[in-house]
Amino acid sequence: MRDRKGGGLSAAGGQVAEADLAPYLERVRDGALRHALEYGVAFLHETQAPAEQEVVNTLFASGAIQARAPPHHPIIPSADM
Repeated sequence: MRDRKGGGLSAAGGQVAEADLAPYLERVRDGALRHALEYGVAFLHETQAPAEQEVVNTLFASGAIQARAPPHHPIIPSADM
């Protein structure tokens, strides 16, 4: 789903529109991460593929995911939560 500014991705009703996520989800091999992303949540870990880390960071920066858990750190909620 497009945000109010007309660009980027945003979550609606706790879930990001699947069509908007599709190009990003194609780059994610981890099934648990893919599922979490559909609900606006993500995680990072040290052995995660760089492409998956990039997807998580891009979606978080755009507001499409509302929280991400970096390795060895507490969950960081987005400013909009």
